[in-house]
Amino acid sequence: MKGMKRINKAMSDELIRLTRKYFKTGDTDILPAKNEMAVKMAEYTFGKEIYWNCFTSLIDAIYGGVFSLVSISTNKAAYDVFTTLGFEIVDEREADQCKD
Repeated sequence: MKGMKRINKAMSDELIRLTRKYFKTGDTDILPAKNEMAVKMAEYTFGKEIYWNCFTSLIDAIYGGVFSLVSISTNKAAYDVFTTLGFEIVDEREADQCKD
């Protein structure tokens, strides 16, 4: 679909990993890395960092907030939400491997 905003899968995976770690440990030292990854995602997807909090809020809700009461064990839940919202998940690692 032309004009569809893209989500970098590797960045999404890292934000999910950091979010899970933060909610598991409560270690606030994780927050700067978590927020920086969200800034990178916003820059990748929208070309500006102003929307970083949208990514942290969404991932927090899925993996750390109310939805964490339901056991969500894979990153697919976030991918499904992103695609439902009209984003395309792009795995640039796979694209790079295909070029080789």
